[in-house]
Amino acid sequence: MFTRIINMLQSPVDSDLILFQGVGRLSWVSNDCGKTILLIDHGRKALRFSFHPDLTMYILGLFEPLNCRSKKCRSSGELALSTDWGKSWKVVQKNILDFSWTHSKKFIDRIVVLRKKPEVDKSPLVITSTTTAIKELPFQVLYSDNHFVTERILRDGAERFAITTHYIFVSFKDPLAAIGGPKRLQLSVGDIESPLISLSPVELPGSILESHSYTILESTQQRVFLH
Repeated sequence: MFTRIINMLQSPVDSDLILFQGVGRLSWVSNDCGKTILLIDHGRKALRFSFHPDLTMYILGLFEPLNCRSKKCRSSGELALSTDWGKSWKVVQKNILDFSWTHSKKFIDRIVVLRKKPEVDKSPLVITSTTTAIKELPFQVLYSDNHFVTERILRDGAERFAITTHYIFVSFKDPLAAIGGPKRLQLSVGDIESPLISLSPVELPGSILESHSYTILESTQQRVFLH
């Protein structure tokens, strides 16, 4: 079966290990720089792959859910882990929108994901102390140090996250914003090497997050720049 290759990934640990992502359910992997190539049929559409930054055999993959027939089910994917450079996979999380290995040297299996909350459509309204009714915030950022045998939620109402060498940044909606009001974003930061990551607010002038987007840069001195 022939399919078009849409992406090629090289392991950051072993330059001879290359994964070729097909447009559908097929991928190819080579551990000898293309001299021999193994065909892998995932049984469903592969969306994205990521090699572990330190462990040669480990790959994360995001796939369409099995038997997906509707646009709604395609809005998120299933995160799977391979420990044999792509030959076999184990699903570790569902309802995933984004994922990333971290660069932690202390917690080499640490994974961060942006997840759609399960059964979010059935969640009740939350009444705050100011009697403002807001819809349950549908997305959350969480992480795990053991391939999601256990997990820890970092932030509900998250919009996106970004990981640098030493830090994780999470943007999230203001939980006190009224229904139909302006989209107020806040930014928080945490230490990726901490045993239990906790987020602290990033102080920015005025309300610039409401109308600007940024690229996050980190220097070798652990200084962070928003460009």
